[in-house]
Order: sequence, then C-alpha cells, then structure tokens
Amino acid sequence: MKVVVLGMVAALVFSAGAAYLVFVPNSQKPIPIATLTAAAGSTIYDTSSIVELFRQLFVLQQKVKELQPPLATTTIPFAPNVGTTTTSKKAPVKAVKPVAPKVVAPVNTETKLGLALPKLRSAIVNIVCIPNKAGTGLRGISGTGVIIDSRGIILTVAHVAQYELIAAARPDLLTCVVRTGSPAASAYFAKPIYVSQDWIDRNSKLLSSSDPRGTGEDDFALLAITETATKTPLPASFPSVSLANNTPTLKQGVVIGSYGAEFLSTETIRSGIFPTLVFASVKDRLTFGSQMVDLISLGGGAAAQEGSSGGGAVNEDAQLVGLITSRSNAANLNDRDLRAITNTYLQSAFREETGESIDSFLSTDRKSLVSDYASDATKLGAMLVKVNRITNQVSISTPTGL
Repeated sequence: MKVVVLGMVAALVFSAGAAYLVFVPNSQKPIPIATLTAAAGSTIYDTSSIVELFRQLFVLQQKVKELQPPLATTTIPFAPNVGTTTTSKKAPVKAVKPVAPKVVAPVNTETKLGLALPKLRSAIVNIVCIPNKAGTGLRGISGTGVIIDSRGIILTVAHVAQYELIAAARPDLLTCVVRTGSPAASAYFAKPIYVSQDWIDRNSKLLSSSDPRGTGEDDFALLAITETATKTPLPASFPSVSLANNTPTLKQGVVIGSYGAEFLSTETIRSGIFPTLVFASVKDRLTFGSQMVDLISLGGGAAAQEGSSGGGAVNEDAQLVGLITSRSNAANLNDRDLRAITNTYLQSAFREETGESIDSFLSTDRKSLVSDYASDATKLGAMLVKVNRITNQVSISTPTGL
C-alpha cells in the first residue's frame, strides 16, 4: 500500500492482540509521510521480562507536497563530421593495417552500485538499547545507523538516539551498544553528540504515548563511537560513507542497507541478525513544505521493515543520499513504501538549527564533540525520563499477545 494519496491520514489501531496501521480517509488532512515503525523505527523489547520482543509503531503525519518531476533533458549521440579526401598524384604507398584503438568499456550503473554495496555494508551498524531493570516502563530498541566519518561518527534517527540520551542521563536504567558484522555482534559503545532539539521539543512524550505521532522532520542525530565493547581496541579508522553533495534524482539507482528485524525472534535479534542490503531506485521526491527535495520514496522490498530506521541509501559512488526514517503499512513488504530523508535536507536542517554545516561541525575532534555535548545529552535524557514518567510506572501501555 502506497501512502502518497491525497486525503489520507495514518491512525494507530490494535486488533486481535497485534498492532498494525491503517490509513483512514480525511479530506482535511495533507499527505502523510508514512509510519515511524522500525522501518521508521525500532524493534522493541518489553521490560516486563527484560527482553521480551514487541513492536512500537509510530505514526507520521506531515504537510507534504509532491514535487513535479523535472523535465527530461535528452542528449542525442552523434557522429563527428567526416571530411572529404582528395586524390593525390604522389606514388601510392603500401597500405598500413590500421590498429584498432583500445576501447575501455564504460562501467554501467548496475556495476557501480554493485561496487558501492560492500562499502555501505561495512558502514552500517546495529544500535541496540536494552533496559537494565524491569518495572520502569522503559522499552528497548533495535535500530540502524550509518558511519559517515572514518573517526567513528554515526548518523541515525532521533527516535533511536533518544535512548542514547536516556542512557547518558541514567545509565542505571538502560545500556546501549553498537553492533557490527554479519551476524551483528557487540563491538562499540557510543555517545550522542547531536540530537535535534526541535525534534525533542515536538516529540518528547512519544515514549509514553499509546498513540505516538510526529512529523518526521528533524528526525536525525549523530553519535560518536567512544570505546570498544570487546577486548579488541578501537580501529584507527572506521569504514564509512560520506554524505553526497547532489540532490537525489527520480529513478536514480541506490543501494539500501539496514538491520531489518521485523520478522525475527528475540533470540535471533540477540545472536543472529544480519544486514539487509537491496538495490532500489528513487520512486518519488517529496518536500516538508520548503519546495526542496526533503524526502525520497524508495518503494517496497526487504528493507521496508521494522529495525531499518537509521539505515542508509547510497548512490553509485557509495555516497549517502538518504537516511531511512519511515515506511507505509502493508502486510506484504513489496506493497510498502520506504521513505528516507535526503542528504540535502539533513544539511539544511542541521544548518538551520546549529548555524553551521555538518562538515564544519565534524571538523572538531571526536573527544571534544562528546564532551561539548555531554551536558546537553544529560539534560535532555533526564527530561525524557521525567516527562515520560519512566521510573514511576509499571509499564508503558502495550497490547497483549505481542
């Protein structure tokens, strides 16, 4: 089911012991941007038994206008003009057998995307946060992140990074770990260095809401890897992909990478989750209202599932063009619509809030980035604990049977 339909708004419904999303007509509502589930979001652990898995579904509703596809420009191949020759009166000479020029076959898009795939696979990480105690109402998550700087800087979504904020403020409540590989294994610990204040202000109570809603705007964050989670020391350089400079185009081919977990058991997520890597293309380009390309539609497929939040879409040069934030709801993965915030939106939204570019921000050394944000992280995490009354309730409202 594709959500780019006028007059529809997403609503959260629980039925027959399972949570799912339906889209209800409402002519007064703008086009929704899909659902913030683990494809927007997270695979969930219920703390009544510490690691009992269940799903947390976010519903996105935002004023979105479709951008008109750009007019096609066509380059017509042509042969150069060939000059005429004149007859020479000189004695003929023995013809020399021409040597065929060496032709280098062009590398097509599919081949280049194939070369980009292993680079993305090495750069994606699985972010898992598990409560340290039962009875707090705090739920754990499994999401995805993408390393965008070789010093170990992770780009992910804010609705995953907010758990890192809570862990920073109350390490007694929650432990988060960064996992890598196939299958994913604990590798590093990370700390937040930027989570959108605008996103937190608008979505601070999502953790305790039985019907969480948000706009999806500013849903991104940066983490810095700070220490190893094993006996292996931190590498001098981390595999990474950089942000692209150009706006994604319609029909542009991409590789999507994430740690999808919707159909996995708790035990499999703990010990045997593998990255999901698929080829796709840009199906549509959307805006939050700025008339810029803020969001791209990537269609359905294996990546359009819970746990993919924070995953990435890269172009043929292995540069990040999208951060996975949401998907539409449909039983069949192929009928879903995966959405990603664009690289250009990330840059403009970051600059609007901080006054500097992401590149400028990351020019500071990693330790300073962590220490400079530590106070803010603690304050924001404490605020999230307080407004969601995390330590004062037995559990956050959850449908039975999950």
